[in-house]
Amino acid sequence: MADGNREAVIEKVHEIAERVGASEGIEIVDVELVGGGRNRVLRIFIDKPAGVTHADCEYISHQVGTIVDVEEV
Repeated sequence: MADGNREAVIEKVHEIAERVGASEGIEIVDVELVGGGRNRVLRIFIDKPAGVTHADCEYISHQVGTIVDVEEV
């Protein structure tokens, strides 16, 4: 994956994650895309004033994953 394409994917996922997190008061701190080919890993770092729960991580993962699949990011 070219660096320009990688940056475009990261930016798009960051935008999606911010939309998803806003309704739950979840701040998107960072998004990373590491590895290549079938070994790519997408990491979304989140924060929340009251502290992040496992449920918050699950919510972001499922919601962002669904949108990324639908929008074919």
